[in-house]
Amino acid sequence: MAISVGPVYLYLEGIQCSAMAKRVLLVLALLCRAAAGLSVSPQVSGIEKESLLGTIFFNQVGLAHMIEKQANTTEAVSDGMARMEEALTKYLDKDSSFSREMAVMRTSVENMTSVVSSYIHMGESAITRENVTGHILVKLRDQEETIKKIENENEEIKTENQQLKEEKQMLRTENVQLRAEVLQTEEEMRKVKEEVRKVEEDKRKADEDRRKAEEDKRKKEDDQRRVEEDRRRTQEDKRKISEENSQLLDQVRQLHEENRKRDNETEAIQQDLKELQEENENLQSVISLLEGEKEALEDKISVLEGSNVTEAGGECGGDNSEVQELERKIRALEEENGKLKETLKNEMRPSNCEAHFCKGALKDAVYEVFPSRNEGPATVWCDMSSSKGGWTMFLKRQQQTIQENFARPWEEYRNGFGDVDAEHWLGLEHLHKMTSAAPMVLRLEVKAFDGASRWAEWDTFSVAGSDTQYKLTVAGYSANSTLGDPLTFSRNISGMAFSTLDRDNDKLSLDCVEYYSSGGGWWYASCSDIKPTAPLTSSGRLNTLMSMWWSTSYAQWTSLREVKLMFRPRERSEFCTL
Repeated sequence: MAISVGPVYLYLEGIQCSAMAKRVLLVLALLCRAAAGLSVSPQVSGIEKESLLGTIFFNQVGLAHMIEKQANTTEAVSDGMARMEEALTKYLDKDSSFSREMAVMRTSVENMTSVVSSYIHMGESAITRENVTGHILVKLRDQEETIKKIENENEEIKTENQQLKEEKQMLRTENVQLRAEVLQTEEEMRKVKEEVRKVEEDKRKADEDRRKAEEDKRKKEDDQRRVEEDRRRTQEDKRKISEENSQLLDQVRQLHEENRKRDNETEAIQQDLKELQEENENLQSVISLLEGEKEALEDKISVLEGSNVTEAGGECGGDNSEVQELERKIRALEEENGKLKETLKNEMRPSNCEAHFCKGALKDAVYEVFPSRNEGPATVWCDMSSSKGGWTMFLKRQQQTIQENFARPWEEYRNGFGDVDAEHWLGLEHLHKMTSAAPMVLRLEVKAFDGASRWAEWDTFSVAGSDTQYKLTVAGYSANSTLGDPLTFSRNISGMAFSTLDRDNDKLSLDCVEYYSSGGGWWYASCSDIKPTAPLTSSGRLNTLMSMWWSTSYAQWTSLREVKLMFRPRERSEFCTL
């Protein structure tokens, strides 16, 4: 049922009926329109997952539409009922007034009848009674007509009132039905909301499941990537181990060959030594003979002292010449013997770790070396395992319980300090003497706090004497290095004199030793890209043990927990190369 309000209102305006009837019909039209509007609510059933979002949107729109229609319908019903009650009240009040008027009229008639009777009894004239009676009868007829008219109108009002009551009952019935429909709509709305809530919950669970699935997939991909990485590393390690095993086999063969050659060389040296000893013994015998001849000549000179002066003078002159010649030969033999002894002595004294390595020392340990021929031995740490061995360590830093103090004056850096087995500085004077004998190669090994290790090499390294403040020369950075160049790339320290707390030789107005390494001595230019004598710490502060060029391609400061600086001869003996 669908009734438009506009046409109904026009129809009501065109017919003759009471205002109350028009209002009732208008209320009915409004109720019909509201009922027609409620009939368009969407029915939600069988929601497909593919159109879930569209269905939710449609349901929300339908809910908003039904709520609006419900509000309009409720307002219209309430307004219609209020108007109808007002109209019924007015009609009931009007009906009561009519009843009162009829009662008054009847009372008047009775009173008039009483008056007439009294007049008759009083014996008035007939004419007078007739006139009065006629006048009264006229009034009575008029009054009866009025009463009949009022009774007719009252019947019409009762009939209309009955119709209004029936219409009111119908409105109440329709209102009950409308409320039932509203309740049903609200129930449907509740079900729709519940279904929407379930759908949203399902969507949330689906999203959660999808997120978990994606997370599991990502973890699985990460695990697979790690497995692949581990497999690749394992293959790489296996390949490296195979290569190292092959190299080790070659090295073992070379070592056997070199040991054989060294044995032969040792035998040759021992034979040469034996021959030198025999020659020395022969020289000693010759010296003994010459000394015997000298004594015989001196005895002969003493015997001839009693002869005549001429003969004695001539003979003595001849004997003196012979003695002088013998003494010259003796001195020459003694000098040659001394040189042979010095040569043997020097041949048996290693000047660096390379000499020990060439004699077969393959263990990393402390050894004695002779920095110069005119001095006694010095103890150094020899690295016989890194990069084909033979390295002489001159600076070592490492993480240990009690750290060595590197904030020291010039004299201690000149002479050296520390524990050769742990953290130590060899000494500038030893460095000068040991690096001046032959061209040297410099090697730097560092280790970060995460355990990563890197190295760098330079093919030129030397330290000048004290008259130059122990000037450093370093060059020839190796492109095969895994560490960047912290010595010559950006802050080139080659050509710089050494600096300590009490002797500042850097290029800056500030003291790099104090500001940059907390007192640790070093070759500073505009300070340095490495601070190997700064305090050891993991905090990464500016004045701690760090290197800038951790990578070979870009600058990156990295805190270090271990530093090794060492050197060996650039030209190595064929018997010392593995």
